[in-house]
Amino acid sequence: EDNWVWSPQGLINMHFPEQWGFVQFSERMVGQETAEYMPPPEEEAKGVLRGIYYRQRTFREAHGRYTADLDSLGMGHQLLRNYLWPPKIQVTDHLFEASLEEVVDLDEDGEISRWVIREDSKTWKD
Repeated sequence: EDNWVWSPQGLINMHFPEQWGFVQFSERMVGQETAEYMPPPEEEAKGVLRGIYYRQRTFREAHGRYTADLDSLGMGHQLLRNYLWPPKIQVTDHLFEASLEEVVDLDEDGEISRWVIREDSKTWKD
């Protein structure tokens, strides 16, 4: 299958948004100066949460259930710039939810914001 996209995705399937790229605009003249790429800070958390999502799917296929144990998912300690480790994982018989709390971003109520993913891969900031 041939898909015309501007960058390789590693998969022949354009329905993996985590494989999409980012466009960064700059006021610098093309070819004269290099603009350092600045990834959106939340992508760090979303990447870790997607890793949990895919590992939970694999774990459930093998064991018939989800797990709250990071070691069982094969995830060791990670240093994150803006998020607290470890992620919090809650499981039921048929569902899971994993979240990472932001270190620096308090919402208007003074609450710590967090990024969340669940078993159907829905990801959001809470």
